[in-house]
Amino acid sequence: MFHDEKDLPGDSRICVYGAGSRAARLLRRLAANRPDLEVACVVDSFSDGGMFEGLPLRNVAHLAEETFDYLVVSAYRYDEVVRTLSARGLSPRYYVHVDCDPPAASPELLTAPPRERRQVLDQFEALSRRRTGQVNVTLTNACNSRCVFCAYPGYTEPRAVMTREHFARLASSMAAHGELTMDFSPLIGESLLDPGLADKIRHARQAGIQRLLITSNGLLLGRDEALLQLLLSECETISVSTPGLSREAYRRIFRVDAFRQVLDGLRQVAAVKRRLGGGAHVNLCLRSPRPPQAALDDEGFRELLPFIKEGLLFFDPGDGCVEFDNWSGALVAGQLPEGLRLKPPAVTPGAPPCDFILRGACTALPDGSLRLCPCRFLETLRDDLVIADPDHPDPLAALHGPRHERIVLDWLDGRLPRACAGCSLYRPCAEQNT
Repeated sequence: MFHDEKDLPGDSRICVYGAGSRAARLLRRLAANRPDLEVACVVDSFSDGGMFEGLPLRNVAHLAEETFDYLVVSAYRYDEVVRTLSARGLSPRYYVHVDCDPPAASPELLTAPPRERRQVLDQFEALSRRRTGQVNVTLTNACNSRCVFCAYPGYTEPRAVMTREHFARLASSMAAHGELTMDFSPLIGESLLDPGLADKIRHARQAGIQRLLITSNGLLLGRDEALLQLLLSECETISVSTPGLSREAYRRIFRVDAFRQVLDGLRQVAAVKRRLGGGAHVNLCLRSPRPPQAALDDEGFRELLPFIKEGLLFFDPGDGCVEFDNWSGALVAGQLPEGLRLKPPAVTPGAPPCDFILRGACTALPDGSLRLCPCRFLETLRDDLVIADPDHPDPLAALHGPRHERIVLDWLDGRLPRACAGCSLYRPCAEQNT
């Protein structure tokens, strides 16, 4: 893997796999800085013919017809490219381009002009006829990390785990309402701490849930190989948050001495995925104040590089972040280490209800209740965004129901939910998307 084009072997004829903005930026840098490299063509999986950045565009089906010294893969999902090459019996020498300079996010706050009350209510009614797309699930509010960018170190509510009964009711309700994507990305907590996770994954599948996603800090990935095999077989994506793969990074950012534990777990992930012949997309998401290129030099990344290049694990700097939200005001300026930035509150006076509120983006809580907003809370999970209580026989039926509508009406009257008033993750709901 490389970031700087100067690291590529010289005096060579190459092909570049990728026909997006990342490949375009690389080709321009090659033209400016590497006159010793001759680019024979650009390859992708969809096009056949035409030009890209002034170079012939070829379909991968014709790659074997090209004469070149090595291939440069410059595409976000390079793991899929590696699988495509293997499926076609192609085994060229290749280098993976990791773009450590993704386009910067706009510093502007996402704001929206005030809208008439009737407009917002009409939008709410229109959205009630559409599916939300997915339901997030907080299986447990317990965690085994104390990340500096999270509210967990100051969180005091009793820890709990969702019961099998509550989960079964949720899965059945989701299937009945056509919500077929379940995301184990919790409001707070670590899903792998749930001792019943394997049973719940199997039950979700039996209930008709089609897509399963999970986010983890990775500390327990290597604890149970049978569970790991199930996760790789049944989940579409396993996102692993990491502060960088060094002992110092885990101690400073996650505030646990778990570097070697996580590294061993990721090695096991790669080994099991290789044995299975594939499986979930395992994405390493960087949470670090250091430049991505510096993280690539970590001891752990160097050890995992063969697995990343093979596509068994996936890393892209674009999935990382150094700017964090304020947890609805629970975090304040000065709490984060140097290099990590805190987003300011984003709700402006008169702003219409947040996209998450209007659309009904939601999370199921450990006690079985259903709460609007899968992102943040302030002090307590059981707040004024809960729309279905634990004993609700059909929790998804509460979406766009009376309690949901009351939250929207209160917002329009200037009474925002406690977690929303100072939130820095607010985003307006575009009218044209309803």
